[in-house]
Amino acid sequence: MAGLDRVRRRMIDTPTPQDGVVPMPARGPVWGPPCPQHALVLDGNDVLDCWLAETRAERNQGLLGTDSLEGALWIRRCSNVHTFRMRYAIDVVLVRRDGRVHAVETLAPGRFSRPRLYGLDTVELPAGLARTLGIVPGRVLTCRRLPDADACGL
Repeated sequence: MAGLDRVRRRMIDTPTPQDGVVPMPARGPVWGPPCPQHALVLDGNDVLDCWLAETRAERNQGLLGTDSLEGALWIRRCSNVHTFRMRYAIDVVLVRRDGRVHAVETLAPGRFSRPRLYGLDTVELPAGLARTLGIVPGRVLTCRRLPDADACGL
C-alpha cells in the first residue's frame, strides 16, 4: 500500500495550469529522454518513434504531465491503463506475449481501459493514430531500440 500512496501523492502534486504553474509541453513522457530511444515496429516496418516504460516508476507516471504525445509509449507488463489527470485522448493497444495485437480502444480523459487477460504490454498512441497506421487485432507489433539512441544526449 505504501507504493500506491506514493503514486497518489505524486499524481496530486503534479503541477497544473490552475496551480499557476504551466508545465512545458513535452514531446514525450516527462520522465523519458528528450528524444525517443526506440521505434514502434508494425509487421516488420518501423512506423513511429517510441518511448519505453520498463520500471515501476516509469509505468506509474506514464503520460501524466504531458500536453500531447508525438510518437508512442510502450508500457511493459501492463494490461490496463487510465487517463485520469490527462489532458487529451489516447489510443490504447494491448499486445499479447507473442507480439500480436489483442485489442485497440480509444480512451477520453478520465477513463479506465478494460482489463484484458491476454494483454501483456500496452502501447499508448495519440487518439486516432492506431486506425491511421492500420493497427488492428492480429497484426504484429514490437518495439526495437534505435541504433543511434545514445546520440540523443544521454
